[in-house]
Amino acid sequence: MAAQRKPSEDGGSPNYLSPGVIAETLRLVHAPAMLEKAGDEKISVFWRVFGGTILSIAALAVVTAYQQFTSTLGELRAAQARLNEANASAATKEDLNTRTTPMWASIKDTGAKLPLLEARAGQLEGQLKAAEQDRSRLQDRVEQLAERVARLEGRDAAPGATSQKGPSR
Repeated sequence: MAAQRKPSEDGGSPNYLSPGVIAETLRLVHAPAMLEKAGDEKISVFWRVFGGTILSIAALAVVTAYQQFTSTLGELRAAQARLNEANASAATKEDLNTRTTPMWASIKDTGAKLPLLEARAGQLEGQLKAAEQDRSRLQDRVEQLAERVARLEGRDAAPGATSQKGPSR
């Protein structure tokens, strides 16, 4: 009678265990050990000893690379901010447009006047050629006159060389 007791009044389980419960409990307690033993045979000793260390080293390398990447990215952002501050004083688009619009207008006017200027240059070249020809003709004429004057002076100087001189004192 002592072996069988009633369940406690607080709703808990009876104080005795049946042989099935004991067998199941023992089987569950030893099952992980059997599974672990079966898994241990598949993993080599090297990986069992150094696996965690290698995994830690790999994780450390990844974290270090990430930190270097983020620090480089931060430096790059700071440099970009400095460039933006330096360029803030540069000319704005509106300033640039107000300054370049008159220049472009004058360039377009020059382009429009180009045919007129080319025609004027052609006229000037024609006038230059005509002036060169006139100069050449005039130079020839001056040389002819110089020769004529020289001949006339030579004629006048020979017979009346004494008469051409002024009164003597």
